Formats: sequence, structure tokens, C-alpha cells
Amino acid sequence: MRIWKEDWWTRRGFSSREEWLKWRNQQYRIKTSKLCLHCREVCWGNRVFCSNKCNILGNIEKKESGCWEWKKGKNKFGYGLVKDLDNRTQKLGNRMKCMAAHRMSYLCFKGQIDRGIFVCHKCDNPSCVNPEHLFLGTPKDNVRDALNKDRLYLDGLTFRLTKGGKSPSSKLEHHLPEIRKRISKGERIAEIAESYDVSPNAIYSIKHGKTWKEDYVGV
Repeated sequence: MRIWKEDWWTRRGFSSREEWLKWRNQQYRIKTSKLCLHCREVCWGNRVFCSNKCNILGNIEKKESGCWEWKKGKNKFGYGLVKDLDNRTQKLGNRMKCMAAHRMSYLCFKGQIDRGIFVCHKCDNPSCVNPEHLFLGTPKDNVRDALNKDRLYLDGLTFRLTKGGKSPSSKLEHHLPEIRKRISKGERIAEIAESYDVSPNAIYSIKHGKTWKEDYVGV
């Protein structure tokens, strides 16, 4: 074990080795620190932003519509992704937890989010992180909001589509009279599905009125 000579740091004006180590670490941090790219305050280590709030404000593009478009990484649904600068757990080590950018924006500008609560968009722009365009809601509220805006098509759930709210990608919309006529003649569902290149379940749902309810009159 190395024995430190007491007069080594006392000759340099420090009362103890701990005080000298504290001063040395502080000098190292000052030497390796950078200025935040947004607010120009000192941020330590490898960070280029001093806080999550600056990270949000420094990586957006403000649109005429009022949206704050996220410019960095996004997932396949268009939602921005951001690292939580304040959350470095012992399990993750120096790696930072990643979360949705719009959720982080709500935490920074509006406050806490309860467990199990979604952060929803008023503007329907998944890349937007403007806190004025965000609101909290349960998963049920989120689905209802999507249905009211004709952005979600569900089958067999509690929610019903608004009148005329059919999926624009449907292959069967213009073939419904012909399909029901073939069903009424007793033709096999599998054969009908094969001729329209859809699954048998799609034809079965039409037969029993589970889909296209506004057109269903019974067969």
C-alpha cells in the first residue's frame, strides 16, 4: 500500500489529500468541459447540452404551423427519440436511457406524467415536440382521439368508426355487392377470398356484418 507523505499537499496549500483531490478533479472538469450549444452554460463531460430542456430546444425546427419539428433520430412511426441526460442508472453505466422526444418535452415544460398515461398530439404530427401541442390522456383517450380524426380503423372493439370512415387501403369497397351475391349463392368463403386476394377472415367478417356495417343488410 502506498503511503502518502503528508507534506506533499501541505506544501501546495491543501490541508488534506481529499481537498487536493477535489481541487484536481475540479480543474480536470473545467479543462474538459464545453459550452452548451443552446444556452452557452458550462456542461460537463461529453455533453453538448447542459440539460434535457436545452437538448429539446437545440434540436428543433420551428414551422409556420407552430409545430416544433424534431430534427434528430426518429422511430419508424415518425416519433422523435432523445436521450435522458438526467437519468444515468448504475445498471446502464454511462449509457443514457432513450425516450420519446415529445414525452421528454412535456416533462421539461409542463411537469410530471403519471404512470400509464400517454402524451398525445393535438396537431397529429408525431415529430412535433411543442408543449402547447401536447396533452395527457389514457390509452382509451388516445384511441378515441384517433378515431374522431379518422386516423384509426378498428374491427370488433368498443369504438365505432364515424359514418363513411372506411380504410382508404381496402380492396373490397367496390366489390361488396358482388361479394354478398356470391355469399348468398352458397359459394365457399375460401374461394371468394382467393379471387380477391384477401384472407378468408375478411370475407367472413363481411358475411356476418362485422365490417362495412353501414352497408350491411344481411345475406
